[in-house]
Amino acid sequence: MLNSLFVNASILISFLYFGSQLFKNKNINSKSDLKTKMSIGVLFGVTGCLLMFNGIDMSNNMIMDFRIIALIIALIYCGPVSGVITAIIFITFRYSYFGINAASLTASGNLIIILVICKFYIII
Repeated sequence: MLNSLFVNASILISFLYFGSQLFKNKNINSKSDLKTKMSIGVLFGVTGCLLMFNGIDMSNNMIMDFRIIALIIALIYCGPVSGVITAIIFITFRYSYFGINAASLTASGNLIIILVICKFYIII
């Protein structure tokens, strides 16, 4: 279990570094252009998919990983556009890889709730 959490942290840190190198000449914030916001959303969406591959398997198709952190980072850096793209990629990957079941529906609901909370209460 601890090994899987370490792998998740390593993947997240690696993609943060990769993203910083990829966008080092751009000023990343909520006022960035649409192309940058979409690129950040796709980058963190792919990061979340890799995090789901290496998650800790719980019972009944439930997994524990750091994909929520990737979603929150996308929301904080670029706002709701990149957050929505990231969440759509997460939900699509979850349904296609694990199938549609109670755990996938619950995970999708949690992502949407976190997206709404971050949009209206955390991000200014």
